[in-house]
Amino acid sequence: MLPISVDRFFRRLLLLPAFLLAIGPSALAGALLGGGDYYVHGTGSDARGDGSPTNPWRTVSHAVDQAGGGQPTIHLGRGLYDAAAGEQFPIFLDEDDVLGVILVGTGDYGANAGMTPRSGPVPMRVR
Repeated sequence: MLPISVDRFFRRLLLLPAFLLAIGPSALAGALLGGGDYYVHGTGSDARGDGSPTNPWRTVSHAVDQAGGGQPTIHLGRGLYDAAAGEQFPIFLDEDDVLGVILVGTGDYGANAGMTPRSGPVPMRVR
């Protein structure tokens, strides 16, 4: 019979695959490799979302924090991204990643389409 501490270790180790499935493949790949595709939507949740197309985050700042290194692509869905909705300004990008971040907007926003930088140039690609 194994000592209790070793037995507990192996039981917990068996829970690892279930945990990895629960957090979702896109979040796992992004966490391990950096980069990847992440999704933000006006109806998403930073607390309960995982950054996937079916379970997006709510704020761009949260997506930037979670995206990590590499060259992440953050897909922006329909919504208003302001302080009242939980967005934190200014949105900071790590110095090493600033040119690798791509923000992709979706939907028809008419005359209000795009982003308006408040000061100076924005060193990122916006599609």
